[in-house]
Amino acid sequence: MLRRKTIFFKDITEFQIENYFVQVKSGKTQIHISRLVLENSDEIIGSVVTKLKGNKSVLCHGDPIVLQDYLNRISDTGLIAENSESEMQTFTFIESTELVKKGWLYRSVNLVTSDGSFNIAYSGQGMGYECVFVNDELVSKKDSHLWYAPKFDFEFQGMIVSVNVRIYPWMTIRKFWIEVGHKTVYSEG
Repeated sequence: MLRRKTIFFKDITEFQIENYFVQVKSGKTQIHISRLVLENSDEIIGSVVTKLKGNKSVLCHGDPIVLQDYLNRISDTGLIAENSESEMQTFTFIESTELVKKGWLYRSVNLVTSDGSFNIAYSGQGMGYECVFVNDELVSKKDSHLWYAPKFDFEFQGMIVSVNVRIYPWMTIRKFWIEVGHKTVYSEG
């Protein structure tokens, strides 16, 4: 028996566009829209794209060139009125991450997005505290007198970012990962 999946636009958390499919996520619900199988896929995807424009709480990923090409094609068919560069900039794509510096209780990672690049640095070397910096600016600080805090949540440029860390008893990082919009974009350990 097939069950119909329903996702409300206000609940969408993730939008991924590729050459032959689009995947939309809302919590644990996922809808996979194949551009080859569905007869009216352009109308469906066009509707999703126009509703999500400007919503910074939705993580968009995939190839930005494919999205731009797709927007151009569906605007030619009249599904989306006039497309411009400013419309593209409302989608934030995570393009790449790179480890910059690594220490016993320190990590520095560059994150490149379609809105620009920024550096996230975790430091657990303070006396009774640990903190996270974005572009050398303090965004989160926690007391660590008893043990290290496992998670730091903050908002940056409209994105919800989580820095997660697990520490060995001999005071080195066991596991470290960064999530943007509840999707892991960098991981080690």
